[in-house]
Amino acid sequence: MSKVRADYYQLSHGYMVMFEELKDNQELETLKVQTRAIINSIKKVILLLDTNDHVFMCNNSCLKVLGMEEEEIIGKNFDELCNYLQCKAADDNIDMSQVKSFKQLEMVSIITPKGNKKILRLYTEQIQNIDSEVIGTLVLAADITLYKKEHLKIQQREKFIALGKMASGIVHEIKNPLTAIKGFSQLIKYKDPNEKILEYACAIERETDIINNFISDFLKFAKPSTPKLESVSVNEFIDSLKLVIDTNTFLSGIKVTYNLTSKEKLVMADVNQLRQVVLNIVKNAIEAIETSGGTELIVSTKYHKQAKEFSIKIFNDGQAMSEEDKKLVGTPFFTTKKTGTGLGLSICYQLIKEHSGRIEIESEEGVGTSFIIYLPIVS
Repeated sequence: MSKVRADYYQLSHGYMVMFEELKDNQELETLKVQTRAIINSIKKVILLLDTNDHVFMCNNSCLKVLGMEEEEIIGKNFDELCNYLQCKAADDNIDMSQVKSFKQLEMVSIITPKGNKKILRLYTEQIQNIDSEVIGTLVLAADITLYKKEHLKIQQREKFIALGKMASGIVHEIKNPLTAIKGFSQLIKYKDPNEKILEYACAIERETDIINNFISDFLKFAKPSTPKLESVSVNEFIDSLKLVIDTNTFLSGIKVTYNLTSKEKLVMADVNQLRQVVLNIVKNAIEAIETSGGTELIVSTKYHKQAKEFSIKIFNDGQAMSEEDKKLVGTPFFTTKKTGTGLGLSICYQLIKEHSGRIEIESEEGVGTSFIIYLPIVS
């Protein structure tokens, strides 16, 4: 009967047993297959590192989550692997310059080779042999991307519900006196022929309209209407906007280019709301070009097969945005413009979220800024 050598490695919650030698090669191969099957049955990412932090074993979940092949991972230093995946702390408050190794982090964001962003919760533990000598490290990681997205949606929805209730009361209280003020200003215009008083009455009416529009925008943001979804061809939708976009850019002397993909897919969208979003972003792009001496606007579409999404990208070669501004875009009342309420893009972000989509920003100094609208395709 063949003998098996078993090495016991101490973990905080038990022991890991590694079988190293068997005289009978067939039994050894059987044991290896069984061990590999057990590791691969675990849904969490598993990486085993040697004393130099090089990966010597990983499971199928690791390959799936990282989007890599086994030969791309085995033998790679753990920190080098993390750098390859553009790994960084998921918590913005952590200073990465103070982090000596990614093993110190509890939660990280990565970008897979296919460009998918994921958030992982890390758990690392030293592996010790029976003599309590450290012989490696066990790295466990859970993919919590979907959980974080859903948690964020719930938090935002709760905020908007509270904001919506407050907004309804505020709008009601303000609109009534505004209507009265506007009515009296119109009455003065018709009753008093004095030119100076007429000028004041027109100014009052104009300013009440500005307040009214602001309140209406605030209400749209706080209590967005439920989108009336239908199957929409994004390329045909962009074609329907060309006349409006071309007219506005022609007056400003801006060159417009349309790069629409031939890989057309349908998305579920409310055409009117999507039109509002795209034209608002285009309007902001035109203003950015005008104020910073840019010359070009590019509208493009793209099908993302892996993510099952379709995107509309609106690029302008105006002044780039700072990292801080990029984080704040979409926040109510935030604006970099001298005039504006900061609600336009907030409404856009909210409307696209109601479509189960998202808006992302790419901005580079000397190149320009892109707003990218991602929408799920019709399955």
